[in-house]
Amino acid sequence: MTTTSPLPSAKEPWLAVNLSLFFPGLGHFYTRNIVRGLFWLSIQILLWVGWGWLVLYADISPLLLAIGLLFNSLGMGLLILFDTYHCARLKNSVEFEQLRKQSKDPWLAVFFSRFILGAGHLYSNKILLGIFLLILWILGFFIPILTILNFLILLPFVAFHSYQSVPNRRQGSGQFISWIAIALVLFPLLVSLPLAIGVRTYVAEARYIPSESMLPTLEVGDRLIIDKLTYHFREPQRGDLLLSMPNEKLQQQQPNIKESFLQRIIGLPGEKVEVKQGMVYINDRSISEPYTKEKPNYEWGPETVPTDAYFVLGDNRNNAYDSHFWGYVPRPLLVGKVTKIFYPFNRSHTFK
Repeated sequence: MTTTSPLPSAKEPWLAVNLSLFFPGLGHFYTRNIVRGLFWLSIQILLWVGWGWLVLYADISPLLLAIGLLFNSLGMGLLILFDTYHCARLKNSVEFEQLRKQSKDPWLAVFFSRFILGAGHLYSNKILLGIFLLILWILGFFIPILTILNFLILLPFVAFHSYQSVPNRRQGSGQFISWIAIALVLFPLLVSLPLAIGVRTYVAEARYIPSESMLPTLEVGDRLIIDKLTYHFREPQRGDLLLSMPNEKLQQQQPNIKESFLQRIIGLPGEKVEVKQGMVYINDRSISEPYTKEKPNYEWGPETVPTDAYFVLGDNRNNAYDSHFWGYVPRPLLVGKVTKIFYPFNRSHTFK
């Protein structure tokens, strides 16, 4: 297997594209288009924030939102990759571009391999190995554990080998393949996985409704978006659909309970709450509750909600295990606010 030397200051367009696949702008930084790279990076971050807001708060069909997000991601991604490739070519002399096009490009083989296992080897005429890897990739659609094996374990080695399989590799950028193979191992572990965990822990998460305690507002099987950011910037309000961890009294009643609870905030800190004659009274005044399934058939209170705590009730008042059984929810136990039902699609809507 032979190598040829690139001309001075030559930039590999498909190497730049491979770098941009990790993060927008990275390929531009390689081509020393720093300002352009920062521009694309800023645009991508703004789009992520915008789409995050739409997912959490916009009253748009989740199906349409998913389609829009898919097309936006594909369109934006292709635009960035095209611009990265174009910027790299502009850095090169005519002689280097002619040299580059005389044989198969090892970085294009790596690019193909990152999307479809085996495609890079088929491109470099390693037919049998390419077919074998392609079969593994197809089987991954039917065997989830094989998908994990393919893209978390096998992909770095396949990408590295696809580069090595192309003859007449150019010197000067070969050291990048080792770093890219290492990055393919570390990126999911050090970036993608921590980012997904961070979003679920601090920003938002999806939840499933297993009980009828919130009928008719929420039905069994509804999938919800829980916003974990809002309560860092404003106080909870009456009527909010609240996800909270079990309080001390509830844990004493049911020591094995681990799951969080979803109810509606009724009483705020310092308010006097009373349930009588089928009505809820806040500071001796009844409140309108059009969201309940039926009037409560029990009486409770009056009691004053402690400072920094909340009184919560299920909308299915007579079949809900809520504050009238186990007391108040302290502020530190609040997990987040329900912003929307995203599935089933015929019930999807945003809670104002």
